[in-house]
Amino acid sequence: MESVDRRVGCNRSCCDKYGHGPFDAAFVDFFQQCVRPVLTETGCEPLAHLRSEHAPNTFSALPVRLNEEVFVWFARCADEGGLDRHLRRLGQAERWREEVLPSLSDRWARAPRRLRLVPTDRSSLR
Repeated sequence: MESVDRRVGCNRSCCDKYGHGPFDAAFVDFFQQCVRPVLTETGCEPLAHLRSEHAPNTFSALPVRLNEEVFVWFARCADEGGLDRHLRRLGQAERWREEVLPSLSDRWARAPRRLRLVPTDRSSLR
């Protein structure tokens, strides 16, 4: 995964994954039971996760990509260097390398993206 934005002050991240098939309830359970605990243990608290919704587009001004399966999670680290520390710890975590990452990789249709996010001045996430 590559960092897209390395702005100073970043302690939030977003990771998106495009899948071969739908990210169904079983995948969400896998995320909650297996992925989330490892992310938390290695220093980056997941705040939310989102997945593709398969419903008619009722707002035509907003284009919708059909036939794409996406799962995104947002996470918060303790401080600016927290994401880098988290990624180092994650790479060293046996459970991540041997159990979680192989299961995730089997679902990916393409390499995931990681974005470093900075909350706005008025954000309650500061």
